[in-house]
Amino acid sequence: MPRIIPILTLHKNRIVKRRSFNENQEIYIGDPVNSIKIFSDHCADEIILLGLDKKRLTPEDYVLLKGIAHQSLIPLAYGGGIDNVLSAEKIINIGFEKVSLNSALYEDPNLIKECVMSLGSQAVIASIDYRYINNKPMCFNPRTRKILNIDAKELAFYYQKLGCGEILMTNIDRENQWFGLDLKMASTLPKLLSVPVIIHGGVGKIEDISSLFETTHCDVGVGGFFMFTKKAGGIALNYPFLPRYRGNIEPWRM
Repeated sequence: MPRIIPILTLHKNRIVKRRSFNENQEIYIGDPVNSIKIFSDHCADEIILLGLDKKRLTPEDYVLLKGIAHQSLIPLAYGGGIDNVLSAEKIINIGFEKVSLNSALYEDPNLIKECVMSLGSQAVIASIDYRYINNKPMCFNPRTRKILNIDAKELAFYYQKLGCGEILMTNIDRENQWFGLDLKMASTLPKLLSVPVIIHGGVGKIEDISSLFETTHCDVGVGGFFMFTKKAGGIALNYPFLPRYRGNIEPWRM
């Protein structure tokens, strides 16, 4: 069964949302511990928590993440500031099931191998942010905030060869824009890979998720759609779906 995975972004110990990764368009959502508990209570399939602008995790970060992990009854993944296998091991040891690696891989792609050897491939997500340049999906490094001359699909294939257990693909031009998922990426990338692919960025209505499940073999990562009653208005932190079958997504009847 395909997964619907809430993706929450953490900045300065707060859950926030940014539009197209723009730090000047950041909206405060809420307390991270309470937010994770709400999604856990509503039986989300999994949760991915991403720390924004993190170069390295501090002791205080681990304390916060441990408190978050203790509030969840469902699988959690964390990404942000994990730049070596020791920090990845520490994230798993405090209660997370998976780590998500992104910027650090541009400096040392073999970090995937090291984490897989220590934690197993099922615990390692390789995360790729991208945007289309001349109709080609080019990688975006969130740490340097630069577009790289690297094809996102080719990089995903390379990360799979290194051993990661799944790939998270975020289209930064669609992220929190609500005008639909990148079905072009979703329809082509799984044909190149044998690991699960999570498509993230652009969900604005339930039909966007249904279309993805009906036409591809991808899972979906969803952020702002779960948190707002509208793009920039009242906050409604909720996970609004019952257990699903492909193409059949029903809202909770509260």
